[in-house]
Amino acid sequence: MTTDDVKWRRSSRSSASGSNCVEVAGVADVLVVRDSKDPAGPVLRFERRAWSAFVAGLRGGPGAFILARQVTQPLVGG
Repeated sequence: MTTDDVKWRRSSRSSASGSNCVEVAGVADVLVVRDSKDPAGPVLRFERRAWSAFVAGLRGGPGAFILARQVTQPLVGG
């Protein structure tokens, strides 16, 4: 599977030009994240539970932030 095979979503809060934003896609049992300005660049993989904890921490403010454990296996070849 390559990053071309997934449907990327961009934040509704991103600028009209799409700059300064990340894109997220669901792939099997993980979520993948990339920089919208560099779609061919690196992709981070997170377990869904870890991503949910990360987002909940962001929504809860600085005191509620929970460090999510990043899954370190590459999406495409090593």
